[in-house]
Amino acid sequence: MIQVAAFLAGQLTLELKNDKEEASPLSLERDLQDIIGQHQGKRL
Repeated sequence: MIQVAAFLAGQLTLELKNDKEEASPLSLERDLQDIIGQHQGKRL
């Protein structure tokens, strides 16, 4: 349930970003790396 809510919140955030400006591939890659880093940090 929490995962679904997080997914929907993520989708909403992406839609809001796209309305303001097209997200560049570089910024999307940075966001993805941040998320991966956060998850890896939680595992340690």
